[in-house]
Amino acid sequence: MPTRTRYRTRSPRPTARPTAPASPGASPDEATRAIEELRRLSEKIARDMDKAIKALNESLKRLEETVSGGGAGVRR
Repeated sequence: MPTRTRYRTRSPRPTARPTAPASPGASPDEATRAIEELRRLSEKIARDMDKAIKALNESLKRLEETVSGGGAGVRR
C-alpha cells in the first residue's frame, strides 16, 4: 500500500506583530519607516505586475485574432 506524503501547511501570519529593529542600534522609528517603505514598494510591484498581466492578455488576444484570421492586424 503506497504511503501518502503529508505536506505541512503554513499557518496564517498574524496581521499585527511586534517588529524588531532593522539593524542593531536602529531606532523603532527607523524600523517602522523601513517597513513602510517595503510595503509601498510591494504595492507598487503588485500594481506594475497587474498592468503587465493586463498588457500580456491584450497582446495574446490580438495574437489569437491574427492567427485565426479574424484580426485587422493581418498584413499581406
